[in-house]
Amino acid sequence: MDDDMIRTLIAMDQRARKLVQAEKDRRSAAKAEIAQEKQELADSYQRHAQEYIRKMKEKADQKNARQLAQAEENFRQVEASLEKQYQQNKERWIRELVDRCI
Repeated sequence: MDDDMIRTLIAMDQRARKLVQAEKDRRSAAKAEIAQEKQELADSYQRHAQEYIRKMKEKADQKNARQLAQAEENFRQVEASLEKQYQQNKERWIRELVDRCI
């Protein structure tokens, strides 16, 4: 009778060990899956962030290009206005400078 009881206990212990090992394996697999999902989420977030940054940079570059073009146009207009004033008044300004110096 004792032999049967020992065999039963050994069999129960073996089953318990298998169950424990199966749960350890399941837990390990779940941890690996979570780690993989975590990495995939981080990669996805990184891609989205880089895409957002690229779009924002593109918008900023376009805005800067428009502002630069406007500033250049304003400069050309001011330059043309000053050149026109110079051409209209250069003789008078030269005479006035000469008269003040003499």
